Amino acid sequence: MKKILIITFIACISLLNSINYFSASGQNVTVCRDSLVYYHTNADDQHWYGTDSWAVKFDFNNYFSGIDFLEFQAEGARVYIPGQQSSDSMTVIFCKNDYNQPDLTLEGILYQQDIQPVAMNFQDWNDINFSQTFTDTIFWLVVNYPTNTSTQFISASAVDGAHSYFLDNGYYYNMLANSFESEFLFSLKGRFITEGTDLDLITLSWVGDMVPAGEVSPVFIVKNNSSEIVHNAYINIDFICPEEQIDLTYITTGNVCDSILLPSIPPDQTIQYDVSDSLFYQLFERPAQYEVDVELVCISDSLTQNNSYNDQFNLFIYDKKVFVENAVKANDVNSENVWNDQSEILHSDSSLVLNYFANFPDEPFFNPYSLERFHYYDLMGFPATILNGTNKILGYYSGYSDEFSSIYNQELEEAKTFVESDTSYACYNDIGNVEFVVQFECGQTSLFTDFIAGLTFYTAIMENVSGIQGLPSNIDIQAMLYMVDEATGLLLNYEEPFGDTISFNMIEDFETISGDTANCSVVYWLQDNFSKEVFLVNSLPFTEFIPGLVSIDEDDISIYQQSVQIYPNPYKFSGYLNINLNSSREVQQPTVAIYNIKGQLIKKIRSNDIGYSHTLIWDGRDNNNKEVANGVYLMKVESKIGGTINKQFRKCLLLKQK
Repeated sequence: MKKILIITFIACISLLNSINYFSASGQNVTVCRDSLVYYHTNADDQHWYGTDSWAVKFDFNNYFSGIDFLEFQAEGARVYIPGQQSSDSMTVIFCKNDYNQPDLTLEGILYQQDIQPVAMNFQDWNDINFSQTFTDTIFWLVVNYPTNTSTQFISASAVDGAHSYFLDNGYYYNMLANSFESEFLFSLKGRFITEGTDLDLITLSWVGDMVPAGEVSPVFIVKNNSSEIVHNAYINIDFICPEEQIDLTYITTGNVCDSILLPSIPPDQTIQYDVSDSLFYQLFERPAQYEVDVELVCISDSLTQNNSYNDQFNLFIYDKKVFVENAVKANDVNSENVWNDQSEILHSDSSLVLNYFANFPDEPFFNPYSLERFHYYDLMGFPATILNGTNKILGYYSGYSDEFSSIYNQELEEAKTFVESDTSYACYNDIGNVEFVVQFECGQTSLFTDFIAGLTFYTAIMENVSGIQGLPSNIDIQAMLYMVDEATGLLLNYEEPFGDTISFNMIEDFETISGDTANCSVVYWLQDNFSKEVFLVNSLPFTEFIPGLVSIDEDDISIYQQSVQIYPNPYKFSGYLNINLNSSREVQQPTVAIYNIKGQLIKKIRSNDIGYSHTLIWDGRDNNNKEVANGVYLMKVESKIGGTINKQFRKCLLLKQK
């Protein structure tokens, strides 16, 4: 019995290593609700790789709660493909169920279609229309697509996982059963076969002037999926902003409209309802965020799950700089191509570039703060480009320049912020203490409190490292050196500006690459940590610092002594590696995150104790209990002292004994 348990455990560990993912942008992907069925949330949260076949099981008897038997008439499918390019084709197979596995026999396959790389829609939906309709209570949608860590992935929403499967050694394993809460972005087109009526509120759009004080009107698309005419359906709308709810108003009378009564809807018809000739919303004069909740109501509707719609949008008016972040390597042709292409496109007055050297061998350019930022975006390789936090370009390829230019110019034209203005200055004394002061105003913009709660204000040091060996000499390259501060819990409203004072020492807190702080700048930005969107970015050169006006002194700064020691180092897999943390103040629950030379997190160790001295132990194994390979590893030691998080970094060398 013990032997069987050991074999089972080893098999489970092996299975968990067969696939992996990295986090995507989390952005909502546009999806048509025209009788689509799916288990994802329309969010591109994760990019999966590691096998060549992925599947979703559609079980309509369990699709809606309270309905024990439900058939679906399938007409086609949609598959969302992330990435930028592919060298392999994608095969989409629609098939029957065979004892909780896709029936891939000749009799079980209902439809199959190959999509060649030149015909793929990347970062978009790929539409597949079946040659005929198929009706059943269970279907499988299988996508054969070779995946890797750089260009070819499968997209998923971070939810449930009970309906998605991956192929391993000839068997399709369930994601949730293997602790993966992910649903692939696969959908079916068609209609439910039900008694009575079935209406869907497919989409909501707007016409009018989407500007402060503008007038806008809703446009709805509603589909009748049933074979009979539908009467007496109506639409309710809640249109709110942080200040109050806005009423839908009749143009002719100025009276408030509580709901919109729809005319009779013919069977199997999709109808657009444009009420702009009779109804409108008057937007506030000041810029604001808005949220709209729409509900389609019909007493005879037997399936109401697709009868609601939520829409959120920011009505900001101020232009913002484009924040370009690059994960790059020294002595790397592709990274140099990225810099060359960008230098031909960027406008220095309307953009700011920051480069992360997150590759261990890239000293002196490498630093652990760059590695942290690399992981913040869940990147997997070099080079990579992120524009304003949300637009990723992974790798360098022949179309890089065109894609970068397209995204950059669109951001210049369309990207707006609620920040009306920002100012900053810095003072320093003869022992290198710096007070950096920043203030920005959000003008008259109304913001939701949950939006504010998700914002973080970052302050970092960057250095112009142009002309140093390993980098091109003809391009300005701004490299990240040091993350000074991360501030959350911002108090923002349209009545008071936000201000912060950040202290650091420009002699002791970080090391420059060129040896000259005159090449350094403070760069600061405001970012949504959920969507990753950047709403403000700016910088202040060290050469503009003001001498002699620092109000703080070393005696006024709350100082505590803290040391981190790792032993034995090198570590030869004999016994345990000790990470010893000693502090002059009480430390709460320190953690150690261990990264390999590729920058991948392989192990996280945490102590639940509170005290002045902590010893955390590592046995040279990763999170899957596998012994790691020889090489250099980076350890990030985080300790919480009071309300402050302190981070220290150490390297160690692991050597297996012969």
